[in-house]
Amino acid sequence: MNHHHTLMLGVALLLGSSCASSLHAQTDPSPTLSLIGGVSSTTLVGKDAADNLNRRQGVLAGLSVVYSLTSMVQLEIDALYARKGFRSTGATSTFDFSSAYLEIPLLLRLEFAPNRRLRPFIVAGPAFGAQIDCGGTTTSSSGTLDLNCAELEARSGIVVKKTDVSAVLGGGIGFPIGAAHLTLATRYTMGFLSVIGNNDNHNGALSFYVGLGRARRD
Repeated sequence: MNHHHTLMLGVALLLGSSCASSLHAQTDPSPTLSLIGGVSSTTLVGKDAADNLNRRQGVLAGLSVVYSLTSMVQLEIDALYARKGFRSTGATSTFDFSSAYLEIPLLLRLEFAPNRRLRPFIVAGPAFGAQIDCGGTTTSSSGTLDLNCAELEARSGIVVKKTDVSAVLGGGIGFPIGAAHLTLATRYTMGFLSVIGNNDNHNGALSFYVGLGRARRD
């Protein structure tokens, strides 16, 4: 991980620490740490996105910390590995592109039944992404060619942006299982920045994931 990625992670951790200190002074919350993992259906969206694009499967995995502001309102900060991309199908070849990000969503979370066993919730907020790696695979009758993004730019002039800013909207349900707390959820992440060049083409990812943490104390 280069200095840019390290700095972003440090800022996110510092923000999380500051939020924890502030909330502790006001409400003495007990932050909940969870591991989350799932799959995403991803593509490019926007008026300049090609018509022959197909969705591809990506992954979403990482850590989630939830701070209670009130009995119903919470702050969720995630640190995720998110792989996105698309597939393009032509008359004689296909192109499979993927880009992996370190993604930091900062989400406001509203829980509708905080005192019940089953706790539905919704989340919304921004997410900030820094590219970790990316590349594409071209498959045709002459064979398969794998190129990273630096090689893609050198060969074809395709310039892939190294950062992304997104809006996140999602929801799910949480419930205890013994000493653990299980979350089943979905979210849609819509990028604001163009992925390739300066055209209107943005990441769009629909994710389904599971979270597993310790049981919450109410």
